[in-house]
Amino acid sequence: MADPLAWVAKVPSALCSSRRKPEIRRFLQRLPACSEDVGLECGLERPGTLYAVGMAVTPQAPATRTLLPTGANLQLHRLALRFACWRRLSAFILLWLQRDQTALRARVPFLFLEFDRGRNWEAQPGVFLALDWPLAELEPALRQNAFAVPGFQFILRLLSLLGRRATAEEASQLARVWQELPEGGVWAHAGVLTSRPAAGHRVSLLLPASAAPGYLQRVAPGANTAAIAALIERYARVTCFGSGAQRAQLDMDVAHTVSPRIGLTLLPPAAGDWLDLLAALVRDGLCHQRCAEAAQHWVHQPLGDDPDDVHVGRPYLSHLKVVVHGNHPLTAKLYLGARSPRSGQNSPDTSPA
Repeated sequence: MADPLAWVAKVPSALCSSRRKPEIRRFLQRLPACSEDVGLECGLERPGTLYAVGMAVTPQAPATRTLLPTGANLQLHRLALRFACWRRLSAFILLWLQRDQTALRARVPFLFLEFDRGRNWEAQPGVFLALDWPLAELEPALRQNAFAVPGFQFILRLLSLLGRRATAEEASQLARVWQELPEGGVWAHAGVLTSRPAAGHRVSLLLPASAAPGYLQRVAPGANTAAIAALIERYARVTCFGSGAQRAQLDMDVAHTVSPRIGLTLLPPAAGDWLDLLAALVRDGLCHQRCAEAAQHWVHQPLGDDPDDVHVGRPYLSHLKVVVHGNHPLTAKLYLGARSPRSGQNSPDTSPA
């Protein structure tokens, strides 16, 4: 049987240093084998930079059952004894997989876990949980009182189940993030930053690109709105929000205030056509040439001798993110991974935050 983690060794060294690869494999082997879609969060300015490992989890995948709270799963049991986040995750998975929870699965079609790289991967798992679903109750009349909207209350319950209950101040900030969304705006992800509790909760928003700067001025007065506006304009031609009423994805952390640290997702306008976008980042000094070349190479990298082997992952690029944090230098990250053929063509990309 092929080693499902053998692909890690084949990631170009410009995206993950050779020194890190054995470390990543050892770390993943100590976790429950809960995902057939595993990814890496790689820095682009300096070759070999790695930030995190991510795993996508779906209710349909048999591997998800390794997260159920059973005594037979010793890996999960050991983690749950040390970290409350694993106990909360197991409780959620148990609920998620119940046959009568079709509404929950419709609202939460997948989640993903992120493990931040620190001095020791094991000391603190750095689990990041995100719940992906476009919030439906977005009519202007319903936004006036977010707390009366079932969808918003659902978000608060999920955040409480997976992390901790939002304080009144935090809940008010989350409500404001919702209420200020422009027409066409969607709340797409809600997340619990388990390893970064001071950061609050992560929200990912899809909103008309032209409306993004004005929206940030209203909800995140500390954010560098001018830099976000410049990035949207500069990369319009080589990204999905380049024409028409295209939407931009903004990631932000919400606690008692909205963090000035904002992530802007970049995707090529055509699936698999990364050349122009990567070249633009290289020209702007946000991506090293070696990293750009390695990213292009990765999607064509054969990960096994037999392309039909269900244990051999398929390489993919998920997305890029440019992080704007006040007047700090911009940083760019690439999210790549390998997905088992058994996970299907429509599996979500692993998207660490």
